[in-house]
Amino acid sequence: MLIRSISKLVAVAAMLITVATQVAAQDIKSATFSSPQASMGVPIELSIAFQSPGSSPWCGLLIEWGDGEKLNFRIGDENSKTSPIKLTHKYAMAGTFFVSVKGNTMIRGLKSAQACGGVLPPLSITVVDTVALQQAEMKRQSAEREKAAQEEAERAKKELEAKELEMKRQAAEKEKLAQEELDRAKKALEAKELEMKRKELEMKEEMLKREEEARRKSQQQRPAAPTATPTPAPTPAPASTGTKPAVKPASGF
Repeated sequence: MLIRSISKLVAVAAMLITVATQVAAQDIKSATFSSPQASMGVPIELSIAFQSPGSSPWCGLLIEWGDGEKLNFRIGDENSKTSPIKLTHKYAMAGTFFVSVKGNTMIRGLKSAQACGGVLPPLSITVVDTVALQQAEMKRQSAEREKAAQEEAERAKKELEAKELEMKRQAAEKEKLAQEELDRAKKALEAKELEMKRKELEMKEEMLKREEEARRKSQQQRPAAPTATPTPAPTPAPASTGTKPAVKPASGF
């Protein structure tokens, strides 16, 4: 019984396929993704456009998503009777995947369908790890902020060093000017002291000259005194010694 039932179903399917082949199958015209890039774990939409011959016969499609998953799909089912049809798929890993959309004969008893016509080149879709990209972007921004902060710190350091050097230069310049002013004042004081000493010497010399001149004038105006004859000094008497002259004895000794 079972074998007979299966045989009948196969015969009916073959008959339906034979009848369907007499009607023009629908042709696939294009297949495009809603975006050239998808996020990992986020559904991406695939739009498939086809051309209907008018009677809208069913036809089978095989979509190979490129990540090992496949989808057998029949145009003409509910929500897929008008062009374009939209399918979604989620990729569990990042990378570039090549998707093929091609006709495929479907043997499903009364729901059997011949392959859709038309040949499309493979589609490529790039899947990115959004979380990893966000983390990488955060790291990049953090690195840029750190770099900017480091550069700002280096600029501030250089500015501070430049200000310190300028302050030291100005202080050295002021010290030099003060030293030069002190040297000038010292030299001026020494010159003034020398000048005072020179004037003092000149005044002393002038006073000595005046005194000398006054003495000469005084000597010239004084009358000359007569020359006195010196009186001879009296001859002094011999001094008495207080002793008597010796008396010779009578004996003659």
